[in-house]
Amino acid sequence: QGLFDFDDMIMQVVHAIETHQDLQFNLQEKYLYLMVDEFQDTNLAKLRILRALTDNPVNEGEPNILVVGDDDQAIYGFQGADVSNILGFSDTYPTRKLVVLTENYRSEAPILATSRAVIVQGGDRLESRLPELNKELSAHRNGEGIVEVIAATSTSQERQTLVADIAAQIQRGDEPSSIAVLARKHADIQSLLPYFAKANIPVRYERDENILDTA
Repeated sequence: QGLFDFDDMIMQVVHAIETHQDLQFNLQEKYLYLMVDEFQDTNLAKLRILRALTDNPVNEGEPNILVVGDDDQAIYGFQGADVSNILGFSDTYPTRKLVVLTENYRSEAPILATSRAVIVQGGDRLESRLPELNKELSAHRNGEGIVEVIAATSTSQERQTLVADIAAQIQRGDEPSSIAVLARKHADIQSLLPYFAKANIPVRYERDENILDTA
């Protein structure tokens, strides 16, 4: 329909900054310090902008750029995000200094340990590329959280087991509002609804209303 969206804006900037040297020099002189948050969610077009802003010879290969990110949290591939940006940052800026944030104030030690046991099984991770990088977290929250792994023989059994466990917690007196079910896809949550209905367990989930139906 001839509309101009955010992706078009990004590509226009890439084209302009790479084809008009005067514009590139002006921007390099104006923006001397760059900070990029959620760097693992950037795409190749955005990386080209960063390179264009930092490749001035006066920087001698050490521009003032700070990127903050976690390759284990790269979840926006569907929007064009490329985790190789963070994996290859050291190749683009070989003199970079690495600052590792390992203090965790959100979760208890058992949760951190179990989560790490899962995440380190990933294939191409930054931690496996950089020998000096250790992303093991230290818990600063007291408690003895319990993590239990249950293997089901089928998807149906998995759902039945989950709902039965929640029903047992409610019967023991746990508040239903204190129980949360997390899933990778919304469709996985939807598939659980008939099981909760059969067990007479009321649920509330983020997409239980279609705004187009109520507008």
